Amino acid sequence: MAATSEGSQPPYLQVAEALRERIQREEFPVGSQLPSGRQLADEYDVAPNTVSSALRLLRDEGVVVSQQGRGSYVREKPAHSEKTEEFVTIMSALSSLQDAVRDMGSRIDALEEVQRNQQDGGPAS
Repeated sequence: MAATSEGSQPPYLQVAEALRERIQREEFPVGSQLPSGRQLADEYDVAPNTVSSALRLLRDEGVVVSQQGRGSYVREKPAHSEKTEEFVTIMSALSSLQDAVRDMGSRIDALEEVQRNQQDGGPAS
């Protein structure tokens, strides 16, 4: 399944939903390790950062747990794990905001570099 640009959802939400469905179908049972970010990016034909955003959302929802250097694992559902639609919407919006802030930081860095180059008389590219 490739994340489609035609969908109304951003690609990271499409990937998160696909993984959530696979977990619910027990294709990835509780305690199992998910494929690596690189493998998921290849499988869903998206950038690795898109997969990272999808996994972050699933972590925030309590669906998976990640261990630095070891990967992401399907978490056992606690008894109170039912998330309201509002909670999922808020977490999606928060994840989108985090991505936007990261993007703005990159843009600011690029603008500052151009400004430094112009002040030093270097190329303004």
